[in-house]
Amino acid sequence: MNNQNSRPILDKEKTAGEKIFKDILSREPIKWTPEEEVRQLFIKKLIKEYKYPKSHIKKEVSIKEVKGSKSCIYELSCATEDMGRIIGREGRIIKSLRILIKAIAAKKQGETVELELIE
Repeated sequence: MNNQNSRPILDKEKTAGEKIFKDILSREPIKWTPEEEVRQLFIKKLIKEYKYPKSHIKKEVSIKEVKGSKSCIYELSCATEDMGRIIGREGRIIKSLRILIKAIAAKKQGETVELELIE
C-alpha cells in the first residue's frame, strides 16, 4: 500500500556523505542547506497550492541565514518589483512563509526563527 503521507516533502538523496536536493524548478541536483530547504519548500508551496507559474519564479531571490546565540534570522532579498509577489494579497504568501519557517524551526527546540524581507 502506497501512502502519500509517507512520501518525503522534497526529493532528497545522500551522495558521498552530503545531502542533495533536486531543484524543483530546474530538476538539477543542488547541495542541501537549511536555507535551500526553505527556498525549495516555498517554491513548492507557490506552485502546488497557489498555482503560481514556474515561469514567473526567478532564482534571483536569495535567503541568507544570520545566526545568533538562541535565534536565527532568515533574510529574504529580491528585486523591488518582486516584493508584491512575495508578500502576496493581504500578506498571505509572506505569512505562509513565516509559518513554514517556524514549523521547520520547531524541530530545533529553544531557537527563535524569524523571516525578514530585504530590498
